[in-house]
Amino acid sequence: MTIEKVYTQSDVADGKKKVHPNSLANLKPRHGPEHMAMMNKKAAEVRENNNRIKEQMKDVLMLTNTLSADLMDSIPKGLTVMKMAMVKAIALDDMTEAARLASILAEYEQPKLQRSENINTNFDYTDLTDEELADEMNRLNS
Repeated sequence: MTIEKVYTQSDVADGKKKVHPNSLANLKPRHGPEHMAMMNKKAAEVRENNNRIKEQMKDVLMLTNTLSADLMDSIPKGLTVMKMAMVKAIALDDMTEAARLASILAEYEQPKLQRSENINTNFDYTDLTDEELADEMNRLNS
């Protein structure tokens, strides 16, 4: 029975035991205490900022919930604002912006056209009697 000696980090440091280059014993901390303190401070600042933003959002929601329905109806809708922006762009002679806004507005104001297939068929009515021809014309006109 052989007893295997357990080597410690100090044995490796003293040279009593050789360590493979890929060994976990070669790992050293990447960041010192100063860096970790700085990262902790930065994380605390981010948390504070997130909490501040969260509180601002709560205030906005409270304000929106307390507004009366009449006041909410008096606020212009999105399409109205886009139309006003288009009129302002035209007044400022910015036709590029006016055309861009007009193309966006057109999607909401005009219904989309459905594709229709035109089927042209040629019939030979020379073989029909006058009564059959009149019936066919009535059918096509109705």
